[in-house]
Amino acid sequence: FFSFFLNHNMSLSDHLGYLVQNQIPQLIDSMIKELLDAKPISPISFLHGILQRKQEVIAADAALFDFVPLGQRLPEVQTAWDMMTTSLSNVLFPNGVTLDAIQALRPQAAALDHADDTFLAKCVMQQLEIDNIKASVILPRMLSYDVALRKAQVWFPGGDAIDCSANAFTAACAKRALHTSSVIIVPADVSGAFDTAAAYPSGLDLLRIALSDDVVTRFRIDRTRVSLFHLTRPGAQVAGGQAVWDIVMAQMWPSMFPNSITPDAIRSFRPQVALMDRSPDDFLAKCVCDALDFDGPAFGAEAQRIKVSVFLPRRLSYDVGLRKAQVWFHGGAFIAGSAEAFKRSCGKRAVETGTVVFAPDLGTAPETSALNRIHNGEASLRFVLSDRVADRFRIDRTRVALSGEGSGGGAALGVCAALAQKSEAALVKVCVTDCAAVNNDFITVPEAGSEDLHKAFQRLVMDSAAYLITDNAVGFDWSGHSADPAVFPGLMAEALLPKLPPVALLTAEFDHFRRGNEMFAKRLKPHGNLIGMYIQPGCGHALGTPKAEQEKAQVHRRLFDLYL
Repeated sequence: FFSFFLNHNMSLSDHLGYLVQNQIPQLIDSMIKELLDAKPISPISFLHGILQRKQEVIAADAALFDFVPLGQRLPEVQTAWDMMTTSLSNVLFPNGVTLDAIQALRPQAAALDHADDTFLAKCVMQQLEIDNIKASVILPRMLSYDVALRKAQVWFPGGDAIDCSANAFTAACAKRALHTSSVIIVPADVSGAFDTAAAYPSGLDLLRIALSDDVVTRFRIDRTRVSLFHLTRPGAQVAGGQAVWDIVMAQMWPSMFPNSITPDAIRSFRPQVALMDRSPDDFLAKCVCDALDFDGPAFGAEAQRIKVSVFLPRRLSYDVGLRKAQVWFHGGAFIAGSAEAFKRSCGKRAVETGTVVFAPDLGTAPETSALNRIHNGEASLRFVLSDRVADRFRIDRTRVALSGEGSGGGAALGVCAALAQKSEAALVKVCVTDCAAVNNDFITVPEAGSEDLHKAFQRLVMDSAAYLITDNAVGFDWSGHSADPAVFPGLMAEALLPKLPPVALLTAEFDHFRRGNEMFAKRLKPHGNLIGMYIQPGCGHALGTPKAEQEKAQVHRRLFDLYL
C-alpha cells in the first residue's frame, strides 16, 4: 500500500479508513499468501478465482430462489405492476369495463400487433370450423416442401380476452409460425370473452382441434409435438391449464405406448428419443466436440466401457485459465436416451453456462439397473476428475458440477448420495437437476388424492421405472421396491442429507415430477444445502414455449455463475 500511494503521489492517511473498514488489507494479505503457496502457472487467473470464490461466500447468504406459491410476486414488483395497470385501465376504461367500452376498444386491438406485415407473405392462412368452433391455421410456406411431420402450437394472442383473434394479430401469428417453424392454430374471428352471440373457444377446444384426426392428417402434424400457451401478463396462469396438460398427455403417450410399456414398445421408442432434443443446431457450431471412452471397472463402474461426449465452448479455447465443468446425465424415461441423442442440448448448455460439459452414457433400463446407473455415473465423475481428462481440458477440479434432466436428474442425485455415503461429496461443487425423477409419490400418494396430471402419468412412470428392477414391467409388483433409494433418490437416508453438496431443483408447473421434487425439497431445506427450488409456470415436462426456454437458460446461467 505504501508503495502504491508513494508512486501515485497520494496520501495513504486520506484513504486508510476506507481500506481498513472494508478489510482490504486482510483480503490482499490472504490472496498473496495463497498465491505464493500455490505458485500457479497463470497467477492472474488464480487471483481471479480467489475473488470469485469470496464473492460466492457472500452470495451464499441469500438464496437464489425462495419458496413462494405459484404466481406470487415480490411486493415491490406487484406494486409496480398494479400502478401500471391502474394507469392503463383509467385511460382505456375511465368508466369501468362496460360493453360499450369493449366495443370501442376492439377495433384498436390490432394496434397491439407490432410484427412486420412481410411475415404474412411467407405464410399460408386457412380457416377451419369443427364442432361449431372456428380457428385459423397459419402454415409457413417453407414447411410446404417438407415431407416430415410438423410441430404445432395452439396460441392465444393478447387482447386480455376482449379480442384474441387471428384477425387482430395476423402478422404476429405469421411471425411466430416462421420463427418457430411450426403450424400455428389460433382462434378465428371471434369477439372474445364478453360476446354472448359466439362461444369463445378455450385452450381445450383448440387443443382438441389440433389433435383431431382431420387436422393432423391435413396439415401433417406430429401429435407428440403440440404445445399450447397464451400470451398473458406476468404471473397470470392459463385458465384450465391442468386440464390442458391432461389432454396433451392423454393424446400423446397412448400413441407412443398403446399397449403399456412392453419390451417391444421400448425398442420402437428408442430411435425416436432424439426428437426430444429441441435445441437449435447452431450451438454445436459454437463448441469443440470430442468423444472419450474409458475402462468402467477401473473407476468402479458396472459397464465395461463408458462413452463420454465432450462439449467445449470455443470461446473458452482462448482462455489460459482453468475451466469450470459439469457432468450432465441425459434423460429418456430410464429406458432410452444417450449423449448423442441430446447433443444439441449439451452444446446449448455448454455455451450458455460457460462450462465444459461432459455427457456420459449411463446405460438404459432394463439392460442397466438403477444401482448400476449410479455406479456408472459416479465412475464418469471420477474419470472427468482424473489427470487424463482434467489436465487435457484444463478443468478446475474444485469447480465441477453434477447436473441432469428427468431420469438423468435422479441419477445425479443418486451419485451425490453415493458420494455422501463415502464422505466424498466435496468432489461436487453443486448439483443442479431439471424436472428430475426423484420420488415414489406415484406409489405412496393414493390416486384419489392425486392431481389429474399424476393420474394420467401413473402407469407410464411406474412402468418405465420398473425396468430399473425387472426385464418386463408389465404387471410389476412394487410392494418390495417402493422405498428403494437407488430407484427413488429422494428417499435417501436422513443422515445423508446434510452431507450432500449444494442442490438446486428446477421443475415446471405441469411437470409430473413436480410433486416429488417438492417433497424432496422439504426434506432437504432444513439442512441448509438447498439452494432453492424453481417452478417454471405454464410449462410441462420438457415442454414449453421458446420464451420459456430462454427464461430457463437465464436461470441456468445465473445458477452456474453464482454457485460454480
